[in-house]
Amino acid sequence: MALRRYQPEFPVAFIDLDRDEDTAIRSNSRLDHITIVGLIFKKHIFDNEHDINLLVDQLVSDLVQVEEHQRSELLKSVFVYLMRKGLYNSAPLEKIMDILPESQKNAFRHLG
Repeated sequence: MALRRYQPEFPVAFIDLDRDEDTAIRSNSRLDHITIVGLIFKKHIFDNEHDINLLVDQLVSDLVQVEEHQRSELLKSVFVYLMRKGLYNSAPLEKIMDILPESQKNAFRHLG
């Protein structure tokens, strides 16, 4: 009981990434856009290259709704993952660069 005052009070949303469809994750009112994008990307992280390209297309449209500072932090992770997966010559990286503020594009060019 003495530790109860240190327990944070926030809603908890359990998402089963194996079973939940992307549309169910997107429509979950308890999740913000940044969380939705992160969960969907994590769900599809091992998909083949074609599927990843489609996924990036979808996530870019979701990310436009996220504040710029949050968007850039998540995009760094996505960008590095795509580069390590060997997709650095693919269209998705250009789409990611298109939604970055000009001031952050240079930093992304030096990742990977």
